[in-house]
Formats: sequence, structure tokens, C-alpha cells
Amino acid sequence: MSRIVYRGGFGNGQMMADRVGDALGDFFEKVEVFTDTSASRNSTDFRKAADGAVLVTHSKGYTGNRDASPEEIIAFSPSIPSKRIKLFGGALIKSVRMLSGELTYGASKKDILLYNSSSAGELLRHPIGNFIPLINGEISQTDSIEVARQTKEAGIHTHLLYFADDEMYQPSSSQRLIAWANGTPIIDAPGVHDQLVLTPHQTIRTALDLINS
Repeated sequence: MSRIVYRGGFGNGQMMADRVGDALGDFFEKVEVFTDTSASRNSTDFRKAADGAVLVTHSKGYTGNRDASPEEIIAFSPSIPSKRIKLFGGALIKSVRMLSGELTYGASKKDILLYNSSSAGELLRHPIGNFIPLINGEISQTDSIEVARQTKEAGIHTHLLYFADDEMYQPSSSQRLIAWANGTPIIDAPGVHDQLVLTPHQTIRTALDLINS
């Protein structure tokens, strides 16, 4: 796993994508970074970069890889079918946690400040690219477990990793059983939905240990 491509999630700006990229660089030789917006706007460049690489995605970033042919995928907090009102509710809970400092798992006040400023800048610069997929149901209707099954049939194995206190996505027992039956068992890790971008070094190290155990 020497060449890595990272694709960020909803509202995660370049600053956060670069932080994850820097952390991945501690574990892998070559890392190329895309925000979800830049990957969508430069789809040809993203596809060329991802082909034959290990693709690491966060949240909504997993919904945009269908035209690429990576060697392997590590998907943090990928989408599962949810009502849009539930996603908005999860986003509200997440925001309250951020503002109140009710966030554990090693995220500092500086981590939260960087996250909030990067997200605000990304949403202000690219509101259409971020909100249209949310409004039209692209995010809420994506079943990452089914996508992983399809990519496995194409010879691409996906590691689906979910966090214990994820405000947005929590796979049910039946969804876990389906994933296991499809040959893509779900990996559980400590953290919240945005743990990857809040504490990238710690989270990537934990994820790799779990994947390789």
C-alpha cells in the first residue's frame, strides 16, 4: 500500500484534507489529496489518480468513487441510507458537540477550531457542490454496504470503518450481517463522525491496526 489517494467528505475543506494527507504520509510513501469538491470538479484527474491506488475516503467522499478503479478502499464513516431529516439532526448534534467542547477521543480545542474554520470556508466557497448532493438525496440514499459488495465483485476490497459515537451513521445489526455475508465485515473504532479529520494521525494508526489485526 505505497500509493494513497485521499478524498474528503461533506464540507471538509482543503485544510482538513491536507491534514489527513500529512498524517497518511507518515504511513505511506506517496499521498495525493482531494477534497470532495475538487474530486467532483476534476473528475478525470481524480479517476486517474485513484486507479491502481489505495483510496481512503471520509463520509460522503465514498459516494464519488464509482468510476475509479482503485486497488483497495478504506472508507471512514461511509454513507448508509438515512432520512434527510436524520442527517440534519445528526449535523445539529455534531455542531453542538463542537461548540460546547463535548468531544472526546483526543481532539483538542485547536483541532476543533481548525475543523470549524475549514468547514465554514469550504461551505461558503462551494455551497452548490456541497449542498446539492445533500438536497437531492445523493448522500442520504447511498448504501455504502451495497456499493462495497459491487466493488468486491469487481475485485476491489473495501474496509468499511464506523465510529462508536458517530452522530450521522450507525449500521444496524441487519446491515452488519449483510456486510459480513458480502465479505465486507464492518470495522468498529472509537470516535465520532469526523474523528478522521479531527485527530488524523491517531485515527489512521488505530484503523490500520484494526485492519491488519
